Amino acid sequence: MGRENKKCLKMQAKEVFDGLQCLGRSKHDDKVQAGREYDRLDNPTMTKQEYINAAIRDHIYSINTYGTYAKHNNYFIAWIEEKLPPKERRTLEQCRPYVAEWLQLRIDAGLSPYTIQTEAAGLGKLFQCPVSDFGVKIPERKRDGITRSREHVKRDYGFSLEKNADIINFCRGTGLRRKELETLRAEQLIETPDGYALAIRGKGGRYREAPIVGPHAAEIVAKIKASDGLVWDSVPSHMDVHSYRSDYATAIYTAYARDDIPKGERYYCRGDRKGTVMDKPAMLRASRALGHNRLEVVAGHYIR
Repeated sequence: MGRENKKCLKMQAKEVFDGLQCLGRSKHDDKVQAGREYDRLDNPTMTKQEYINAAIRDHIYSINTYGTYAKHNNYFIAWIEEKLPPKERRTLEQCRPYVAEWLQLRIDAGLSPYTIQTEAAGLGKLFQCPVSDFGVKIPERKRDGITRSREHVKRDYGFSLEKNADIINFCRGTGLRRKELETLRAEQLIETPDGYALAIRGKGGRYREAPIVGPHAAEIVAKIKASDGLVWDSVPSHMDVHSYRSDYATAIYTAYARDDIPKGERYYCRGDRKGTVMDKPAMLRASRALGHNRLEVVAGHYIR
């Protein structure tokens, strides 16, 4: 047996993931660059999206993404170690044929489409291949399949909405992610032609300007200006910060959405929102304020 095979599966997986880390590098910039490269190809053998996906497949841009994928891959490895004798699972490559069976078991167990897609994506990173190569039909993600950021979830118990009204209003007016909220400093406040905004370096190192909106905007600005160092000394652990990003996106979209939308600027929703027509420019404003660029993401997950 070779030296490499003496490493346990978790160590082999960790080495793969460590080699994929590109922390601080911009995923968005890599996508743009790949798109430009595709446009220069004479006879491409794949679609532009397939080319872009292939270009970023061997990179992990966020430490949170790294942790999430590693955690779910460890579930797969634990299952493999119970299923196969040691001689048949010395290497990751020996385990790859069992990925389809594992994903189907997870689907049959009733896990949410979001969890299944996360697990499939993590395994795709581990084995450096498109998820489609596993040969399993992954359930489609829909709004009614979201199991996080609801009004009543387990972690909400013990979290007082009344006592934490200040930070809740702050989140609803800025749309920050938890990490962005925890590291926010007064110097990130900037003045724009439309009012005040926050200069944010978000996921993947992507820069955005998040407008401060809503009925508590003046209070938010005053809070930031009065801070010395971090704006918030601590963020409650039971607070579902992500859920307030939906309130923020909806507020921005509502402020700019038009009743009479020109035909070429209409977005036709799909899935469980089929039949709903939205205003593309207003959606784009909300999407960029959140740190996203795809309209389907803001339509399917944020704007209510």
